[in-house]
Amino acid sequence: MIAQVILDTSSSQLDRIFDYEIPFLLLSDVALGVRVQVPFGNKNATAKGYVVGLREESDVPEEKLKQIQSVLDGAPVFSPEEIWLAHWMKERYFTTLSRALQLITPTKENRQRREKAFFLAEGIDLDEAIQGRENPKSRRQREVLLALQTKGVVTRKELGATGLSLSAVETLTKQGILVSRMVEKEESIAYEAGWEKATAHALTKEQQAAVTAILSEDRRPLLFWGVTGSGKTEVYLSAIETLLSQGKTAIVLVPEIALTPQLFSRFEARFGALVACTHSRMTKQERLLVWQKAAAGEVRVVIGPRSAVFAPLPQLGLIVVDEAHDQSYRSEQAPRYDAREVAQVWCQKKKAKLVLGTATPSVEQYFLAKGGDYGLVELSKRIGNVAVPRVDVVDMAEELASGHTLMFSRRLLYAMDRALKANKQVLLFLNRRGFSAFVSCRKCGYVATCDHCSVAYTYHGKEQNLQCHYCGKTVPVPTVCPVCGSKYIRFFGSGTEKVEAEVRRLFPKARILRMDKDTTTKKNSYHQILSAFAKKEADILIGTQMIAKGHDFADVVLVGVLAADGLLFEGELGSTERAFQLLTQVIGRAGRKEGNGLAVVQTYQPRHYVVQAAAKHQAEAFYEAELAARQMMDYPPFCAMVCVMATGEVEERVQEMVTAAKEKLEQGAGLEVLGPSPARLRKIQNQYRWQVFAKGKDEEALRSQVKEVLKELQGRFGGGVHLQPIFPG
Repeated sequence: MIAQVILDTSSSQLDRIFDYEIPFLLLSDVALGVRVQVPFGNKNATAKGYVVGLREESDVPEEKLKQIQSVLDGAPVFSPEEIWLAHWMKERYFTTLSRALQLITPTKENRQRREKAFFLAEGIDLDEAIQGRENPKSRRQREVLLALQTKGVVTRKELGATGLSLSAVETLTKQGILVSRMVEKEESIAYEAGWEKATAHALTKEQQAAVTAILSEDRRPLLFWGVTGSGKTEVYLSAIETLLSQGKTAIVLVPEIALTPQLFSRFEARFGALVACTHSRMTKQERLLVWQKAAAGEVRVVIGPRSAVFAPLPQLGLIVVDEAHDQSYRSEQAPRYDAREVAQVWCQKKKAKLVLGTATPSVEQYFLAKGGDYGLVELSKRIGNVAVPRVDVVDMAEELASGHTLMFSRRLLYAMDRALKANKQVLLFLNRRGFSAFVSCRKCGYVATCDHCSVAYTYHGKEQNLQCHYCGKTVPVPTVCPVCGSKYIRFFGSGTEKVEAEVRRLFPKARILRMDKDTTTKKNSYHQILSAFAKKEADILIGTQMIAKGHDFADVVLVGVLAADGLLFEGELGSTERAFQLLTQVIGRAGRKEGNGLAVVQTYQPRHYVVQAAAKHQAEAFYEAELAARQMMDYPPFCAMVCVMATGEVEERVQEMVTAAKEKLEQGAGLEVLGPSPARLRKIQNQYRWQVFAKGKDEEALRSQVKEVLKELQGRFGGGVHLQPIFPG
């Protein structure tokens, strides 16, 4: 028998399947999905790999065929279906098969859930053994025996944790008092407590219709479009409850780690130990344990960000993608997969249902639902018919002209004062962390910019330094301009840190929390901040996108959106869509319980159509206007589009490569090619970035042509410069 092995490497040059003969003694151990050790390269060199196929014969001459050396695990780490998914991802995302397989499992090592345990030997009287060790010299042995008297077993892991002596255990084993054997590990994952557990409530007619649609035989992806506060989570819970009773399982994806604790608490309240969550702030061992429990059927609902889509649940019945519009579902690191696409193809393979839940669908999701490619179910009302928030749009240019120069408008200050006096809570949203946006010289215009990245440093007041938010480099704050020598160095713009300082000055009695990347570096910091705010241990929560979506705080009556203009002018495809989604989401945090919510949106563009559509809750009008604009410009969803980005340390070589990509793409039939041009962030971590866009009507043909161009150019330019295709959506 021949095993087809893919090496465990990220090298694209080794991304091909190698044939190895299976020795007779390993015939019963080698199966699809097992990890193996194989000879590779030089005489004594070896490599690890995965068995992705089995065949009876090989095209490799028998004298050149090498044998598998060993099987590294007691059982396959991938199922045949997961190997199929890895092949699909390789083709879809222009990655290697090995990288795709690495995505599907959380870690490659320490897979065994067995450990050594020590028991009392047969025929030994434990009481007599304990009494015979009254001597102080036998104290350590006595402690071990007393532990056995309590628990009946002592594991190898417990010895260090409880202070029991390993040498005493070894002595007792040599004396025949104890015996050892391998047992299943008793492991658990410590989830933070603190959220109020929710209980089930009677479904509204709209909610019941949504549950019926989810459980129907219609296998199209279902767009579940519900206004903020309409009770989408309760629909998920009810549908999953039915599926669990049918022996099926479910995955629930969330876009942010910050959303996991609150959602997990609601699911745990309903389903108990059948639920587990997984995310990147957990240890590798904790994530591995979730995977193992899921594969074994001990866990039947897995909640987490995008990587949770790979949870190996048997009998999968449903994948829910909550906040399905969110760009966080797209990985920005190679391979740049989209968890929503993976969920869709996985549901098709497993004959499961895909639900895309959101209050603000993407333009493409809206288009596909209206065209019938997706099913569509809507929740048009908040629970209890609670009113959506009133939105006041404040023209900050008028505020400035009238002599009001604070970062908070008079309307927002008045509303904050009223909310705090009424013992209610306030959310303040600013999509920028740090103290000031940038540091500049008012004489010559110099801006302090990271020399590794083409972005301005951000000033952080607490650390008293300048930080690059892309590579993490920090430098001291300049006292004089390094260009002209002027002392007129000033801080411009505001970040969440500065907002916090100003709020403390204006409302000294208010209890304030801040949530951004600077305050959530520790493992459980997300949970601690959100839990404290949910328990009303703080009056005001200041934050970035982390606080804008998904959270349900009953006493938040006021939302303040500071500097909305920063969302409006990113200058990229989809930027207006993302601005509308974010504004709508953060506005929707207000007044979810009693319906007396208010959102104050501060902007210098009060009549911008995105601001007006969000303020007036006119989602349909926004989507129709956006679709009309895209159709006129022939942008997705009316065409297929790809951005081919070249990156490297030498900008001239990067430009040369992206220009060559443009020339090759222009030879393709039916393609329109735009560029080349520098990326919006021209340089990140010493890597220059240039891009070219290609458009075509046939997506499969476009992908095929891009793949051929990448293959040819990477062979011509070598490994010093890299091409990466990025599909919008």
